[in-house]
Amino acid sequence: MPYDLTHAQFVVLASAHWLSLQLQDVTQIALSKHSKIDTMTVSAVLRKLNTKKLITRIEHPTDTRAKTVLLTKKGQELVKKAIVIVENFDKEFFSKLKSGLPTFNKSLVKLLNHE
Repeated sequence: MPYDLTHAQFVVLASAHWLSLQLQDVTQIALSKHSKIDTMTVSAVLRKLNTKKLITRIEHPTDTRAKTVLLTKKGQELVKKAIVIVENFDKEFFSKLKSGLPTFNKSLVKLLNHE
């Protein structure tokens, strides 16, 4: 990825962006559940994103044990650019499936839901 992000960093950053757009509390636990990445890994990724000045963490307004994750202006700008790149790559990559794409997507959902 041209923005110096690992896959995990992109997923956590994109998840934080999406959750904030949904007006949900963005905490380490929420990010872990949304991204399906274990909490210890999310914690390590958040530390790295904080070092890169892409996120900040502040005290949670109601849960003294939690921190709220906020994207910085730099983080917001970067994640929007990175999402476009990832979506364009996905579109090009999966276009090769043509009419088989809906079946493929259903199979992926089935795997993700452990059916």
